[in-house]
Amino acid sequence: MGTNRTIHIQLAGTQYEMTIPKEDELYIREAAKLLNQQMQQLLEKENVHSMHERMTRVMLFCMVTNLKLNALQHQAFAQLEMMDELVNPVLRN
Repeated sequence: MGTNRTIHIQLAGTQYEMTIPKEDELYIREAAKLLNQQMQQLLEKENVHSMHERMTRVMLFCMVTNLKLNALQHQAFAQLEMMDELVNPVLRN
């Protein structure tokens, strides 16, 4: 942990050099792969040729997904707290 490394990834047809924490490399490479796949799908399935529009749509999709995951996580924690409140009194007796 704490070690950085320099990697090269390709996003939307452009090569980028990034210095990242070593432990993040797999996540960054997978994220780049998914972004490129989504951009390619927009081109092939929806005929969106503008790189700017494809990038904007993918960015919006990612943020919506992030918001949904945050809401789901919040719900899960709330349910765990409710279960904890129900179980703890029983365990104490």
